[in-house]
Amino acid sequence: ILNKVPLSKKDQIRTVEYFAAYSFVHSLHLTPRLWELPAHFVLYGGGWQNPVILNDFKCLLLSEITEDLILEEHRNIFRTIYQRLDGRKAKPVVDWSDAYGFSARAMEARIFADMAVCRLKGQPFSTPITTGVRKPTVGGIIRFPQKALKNASKNVQNILREYDSLRATVDKPGLHDERWSRAAAGWYRLSLRKAMPPMQEI
Repeated sequence: ILNKVPLSKKDQIRTVEYFAAYSFVHSLHLTPRLWELPAHFVLYGGGWQNPVILNDFKCLLLSEITEDLILEEHRNIFRTIYQRLDGRKAKPVVDWSDAYGFSARAMEARIFADMAVCRLKGQPFSTPITTGVRKPTVGGIIRFPQKALKNASKNVQNILREYDSLRATVDKPGLHDERWSRAAAGWYRLSLRKAMPPMQEI
């Protein structure tokens, strides 16, 4: 609802697309004043494959939109961002990570693969210097098929034993519940509707 007027589904989706790009550009104001704003914006991941979000991002970054498309309470912030960007010798460059030798399609998958390996080994994935957590933290949980280690692949079982990391990766009632794995729970419900066997979860 915008100004108490219900939005159509199409307008809701369009608003979310714009907000995705908007939030990235808005976050530039968090860059300390003593630092120059980036000259290059290197994109990767599935979200940027959406041409609407990508175009909104470029237009917002390059100040190619009308001010009425910026929330009134953010207009001074955006003006400051644009002043800082204008102080550069050249306009910001927006490009895919492929141009720098990193596959835009593989980067996001690689991040989650690295997180999964850290989870299996019981090694921190987030640290104070990378994400601001208070202490090094192992991310995610492992969901075994039918909640039993014996149903996991032999490779997973061997890694858990080798690194003695099982204690931090199990489904414990009261510690983890189904909401911790919404995607898996959603796929499971979908499989039941289609009379298919449940998805194997790791």
